[in-house]
Amino acid sequence: MVVIKEREPLRLLVVDDSAYNRRSIAETVAASPEVKVVGKAADGEEALRLVSLLKPDVITLDLEMPRMDGFTFLRILMSKRPTPVVVVSSYSQKENVFKALELGALDFVAKPDRYADAELASVRDELVQKVLLARTLRNRNLTRRRAFESLSGVESERGREQAPTAPPRNLVAIASSTGGPSALMEIFTALPPRLCDALLVAQHIPEKFTRTFA
Repeated sequence: MVVIKEREPLRLLVVDDSAYNRRSIAETVAASPEVKVVGKAADGEEALRLVSLLKPDVITLDLEMPRMDGFTFLRILMSKRPTPVVVVSSYSQKENVFKALELGALDFVAKPDRYADAELASVRDELVQKVLLARTLRNRNLTRRRAFESLSGVESERGREQAPTAPPRNLVAIASSTGGPSALMEIFTALPPRLCDALLVAQHIPEKFTRTFA
């Protein structure tokens, strides 16, 4: 008889300065048997202590908090104990969301105005999906990598040989959803200045964040 061992649930730390939001996020994610909320923190300082103590697999993070904000927390976290982070932010913080992605956050979820409104079901599904993405990143270095450095060397040489107005030789299509914003930022940062291929990107993203991301 083959015994199939069940996977351990992901250990989640919820970081938000609002007690209501901490409780709502924890209850929302706890609906999934694959996630276990192991702690809650009201600011970055408390979150760093809990990260050291609890060693969570993934963190949900608010950005505007007293004492230590989400950006400072991200910088320290990624330098000391890189951990997947999903930012939970309102539409009004959309510029800050992409700053957080640059600092190493995995993805983000748009915070609803009220956790009891009609959007709750879709937000819950999206949040759980993005939290579970952390499972695939457990054994990966989460600090920024130049994954395309070898490509850049070749492509930059080829780009210098062509005039700026030369038509593209190839079309590269990228379709992405969960984890896509941070992955795209990583890819585009590593591309050579004169890439002679055309790029087409389809990114699943909340409508109000598209202009800022572009």
